[in-house]
Amino acid sequence: MKIMILTGSMGSGGAQTHIFELARGLMARGHKVILVSSGGQTARALARLGAKCFCVKTDTKRPLSLLGGALALHALILRERPDVIHAHTRPFGLLCKMIKQIIKSPLPIYVSTVHARFSTDSALHRLAWYSSSSIAVGEDLKQYLLSVSRGNLLPERIKVIPNGIDTARFCPRERESDNDSFRLCFMSRLDGDCSSTAYMLCRIAPRICERIDNAEIFIIGGGSELGAISSLAENINRDIGRRVIRVLGGMDAPELVLSRCDGFIGVSRAALEAMSCAVPVILSGNEGFGDLLQTEKDLMHAKSSNFCCRGRAAATEDELLKSILKLYSMSRRERAELGDKMRRFVIENNSSDKMAADTERFYNDALVKVPRREPEALLCGYYGFDNMGDDALLMQAIERAKNGAVALTSRPKRAELKFGVRCIDRSNPFKVAKAIKSCKKFVFGGGTLLQSRTSFRSLCWYSALLIYAKAQGKCVELWANGIGDLDGKLSRKLSALALRAADRIGVRDERSASLARSLVPERHPNIIIEDDLALSCPAASDERLSYILSELGIKDGERFAVVCPKGYAGIRLLNPRERKKARREYAALRSHLKSLQKQKIIPIFVPMYPAQDMTVSARMCSSYGGRLARRLGISELIALISRSDSVISMRYHPLLFAKKLGKFGVKIGDDPKLLSL
Repeated sequence: MKIMILTGSMGSGGAQTHIFELARGLMARGHKVILVSSGGQTARALARLGAKCFCVKTDTKRPLSLLGGALALHALILRERPDVIHAHTRPFGLLCKMIKQIIKSPLPIYVSTVHARFSTDSALHRLAWYSSSSIAVGEDLKQYLLSVSRGNLLPERIKVIPNGIDTARFCPRERESDNDSFRLCFMSRLDGDCSSTAYMLCRIAPRICERIDNAEIFIIGGGSELGAISSLAENINRDIGRRVIRVLGGMDAPELVLSRCDGFIGVSRAALEAMSCAVPVILSGNEGFGDLLQTEKDLMHAKSSNFCCRGRAAATEDELLKSILKLYSMSRRERAELGDKMRRFVIENNSSDKMAADTERFYNDALVKVPRREPEALLCGYYGFDNMGDDALLMQAIERAKNGAVALTSRPKRAELKFGVRCIDRSNPFKVAKAIKSCKKFVFGGGTLLQSRTSFRSLCWYSALLIYAKAQGKCVELWANGIGDLDGKLSRKLSALALRAADRIGVRDERSASLARSLVPERHPNIIIEDDLALSCPAASDERLSYILSELGIKDGERFAVVCPKGYAGIRLLNPRERKKARREYAALRSHLKSLQKQKIIPIFVPMYPAQDMTVSARMCSSYGGRLARRLGISELIALISRSDSVISMRYHPLLFAKKLGKFGVKIGDDPKLLSL
């Protein structure tokens, strides 16, 4: 596989080291790596290992620089013909988006990685610099990517691959036998955005020496603040009367110092490198304070933010001193055991070999899903409206259409980014007819499309599509569809005509099967009951679920229920009968919510169809002391239901998952889909 990695400066830093370890690991696995960057010492090191390196500079503040970068990158892609293009910065991500519109065939796979949070008020941030197949180095950055994408990305298509550490290089080493000092080390870039802890360590050094006679503090790293920190350290050493603080600057082999320390203070990759050296770690950085890592829970919590403490309160001098004294109070044996625990964690979760293997697997999955020029199936459903249930159906229908698929969706450009397949505007009859003519198989991929409950016009449209596809000589199939309600003889006759056009009728429940058999009894052998497509979705990982529960403020041992209300847009505009029914359903929901309050069960409100459900979910969340879960994916919903006490829903899929997982479910409403459960 030929992989082109795009990034900015390749000097020293966590993201640069991440890219170096990734490229080195991919080359060790037999892949060819092409690095496109603005140069630096790490790029030169990769070139010595055999990577092809090119220098392309981009400056987002200078349009001409961006244009020049785009032209140079376009020429490189045409010359090198990579299989995968992996962007690690926003400017290169944006350039890839532009070039993707120009290079049609052969089309390389485009992947992006997010390494940090950025300001959301820039014009660049509002542009789509990320790819539909994206990587985040922490759970919090996955959430950040979902937030900035504004619904354009699916959680299931964002893979969390943490930083990888070279555990052979960063390993324990023997200390000098005649040295019994208590050594602390801080390592980071010493720039304004990441040096607050270095300053703090210098300021509290006199207080440390009052408690620890033999304390030594090492500060490693280069940057704009190096001079100021060095001057501060010299002044404090003079006041103390001995050289306590040693500012070493940037180092080529920091592991030689790290591995001989008793404790490390810092965040991110540097903290992981210290852990790999079997050194206990106190997390402290500009983005927050994480205290001394001791338990498995501490480690998993730190892992969710890539050991950066994002979202936590900033450190204070008193807190940092307290953590240092806690570490000092341990015996040498206890510190050694804690260090061994840190190293085992890195080997199992953050080794560079694991990072390279996970990334390689991600590339292969993306290559398998590359859109084909002539896909076999044209998928039709209620797609592209940001309805979580229908998004899950399309996702699984794409997986089932192994020879490639095209989808009829609303907002096709947005849906193409979201699902990674070619999409066609479902509201344009001319484009739909052309797509049907060019496909081999026309598929209703889940949902209840043949029904007149929404409107008779909807039934006419979907029936016409099936009949037209059959008239064009296409194979017509229904995959795990619901059928009904059908009001009146005309609706039943029209549905019967549509079903007779289908070569295969897959339905998702016995109620739909019975209705289909009554409409087209002669097609009985072609009617198959099968699982709803959404049931094929896997649950999110335990790490992802723990992160979501933490973000929602759900503590260990607290009971919660998943609640999915249904919003009625303009309830006052409904006819009197429908309005009365809606109010009756809301009254039933409020009754169940009061019951949860009495049992001290926290309701987590999940808007399945945000455009309709968000307002009522937010209002009820405020009234009943619940939590509002925004931007969940279907896999995350399944994981949430698996941990919940019960599910209360006016929507179909949450109850379907509750049934599958053996959870107590309460259905509210008389929708035929709910009655079929």
